[in-house]
Amino acid sequence: MESRFGSIEQLLADKSENAKTKRKTYSQALLLQSRFSEETSCLESNEILKLYRKVISVNPDWEDGHFYIGKYYDKIITTLLEDKHDKVPSPPPLLAMVSI
Repeated sequence: MESRFGSIEQLLADKSENAKTKRKTYSQALLLQSRFSEETSCLESNEILKLYRKVISVNPDWEDGHFYIGKYYDKIITTLLEDKHDKVPSPPPLLAMVSI
């Protein structure tokens, strides 16, 4: 994407209206890439999080970046909790513990 938008550092430093429009377009493209990577599982979760964070760093006032990173964090936490719950051994049945 840098071939289309140029240096990201320069884009972030530029305060003109043209640069503001480019930052918005760049953050939209990054968000699409992030969501595609999440849906296709073509990247590891840390790399996907880096993409979502980059969306926010490029355009911190745009709420979509914050919304989708929050949604992704929720997905990760839910998956981790489900995995943890599945791995906890179930207690032995109560009848087996009672001696007659």
